Amino acid sequence: MWKPAISSGLVLVAAAVALAGCGVGTRPNEQAGGGAQSSALGPSHAQRRSYINFNAKNSELLYVTEIFTGAVDIDLGSTWSKVGDIYPSVNPFSLCVDAAQDVYVVDDTVNQVSEYAHGGVVPIKTLTDHQGNATACAVNPSNDDLAVANNQGPSYAPGNVILYRGGKGSPIKYTAPGFVYYNSVAYDLSGDLFVSGAGGASPLAELPMGQKQFETLSLNQTLGDPQSIAWDGTFLAIADRSNNSISRFRISGTKAVFKGQAQLYGVDELYEFCFAMNKSGKATAVITADPGSGTVAKWDYPAGGTPTQSISASNGPTGVALSE
Repeated sequence: MWKPAISSGLVLVAAAVALAGCGVGTRPNEQAGGGAQSSALGPSHAQRRSYINFNAKNSELLYVTEIFTGAVDIDLGSTWSKVGDIYPSVNPFSLCVDAAQDVYVVDDTVNQVSEYAHGGVVPIKTLTDHQGNATACAVNPSNDDLAVANNQGPSYAPGNVILYRGGKGSPIKYTAPGFVYYNSVAYDLSGDLFVSGAGGASPLAELPMGQKQFETLSLNQTLGDPQSIAWDGTFLAIADRSNNSISRFRISGTKAVFKGQAQLYGVDELYEFCFAMNKSGKATAVITADPGSGTVAKWDYPAGGTPTQSISASNGPTGVALSE
């Protein structure tokens, strides 16, 4: 399960409900029993205005969540220079992007997902999650279904995955065999949905397109602490927080076959990651959020090694997404 160990020098205190982004521990700077609106952000958060530079809206944009300020930073995808900020409801943690390049922001304190148009700072819509602690999302590229991972269910029950058909309406709840905690979700290009988690015989399960039940995927490679997942155009990529690496797996039936590993040197805490893709839809670079060191960095993919680009985002970057 995804427990943050953010090296911020801040005291972690128990909250009335265990909230930890894509995990189940407490969040940094949270006040015990404070409720959704009594976060570390303080009253000034509601008074902050979202903005984006007008001339940046037609550019590729990098979105970064910062849990210590409650902001989603917007940077130019080419230079990573800041061009805007979004201030969602309380504590944005995770991000995902749909085929239209709209950006979805998961708030794991009030358990909702808000959709923003590319370059927009006012939500198009906001979906509320009543099924647990919302911690990650993914959008089906073929039909806009929105999948949300709930790390835990209500009252500390096992978590689940909820699916909003077409990104709207009332969600359908799914569970994976044996899973207690649900960390991350990802779609492949065919609309098959994958979930990573803990508690089952395997940390990975798949909901094939058109099916109604998740099925366990067996891995031929042991992962120490599998967390965030994403499709790289060919393989399912799984972040392993135990050694700050990204492992690639070919999905064949109910088997996940190991195809290599990208070791990311210089990472302190590997949280969410996203890919930069070429025109053929293959990942050429991976961008990671690292709240431990307070940086966002890019590596050649699948080579890994040392980062080719980085920026300081010391307010606790946990989620990253590219929108073209």
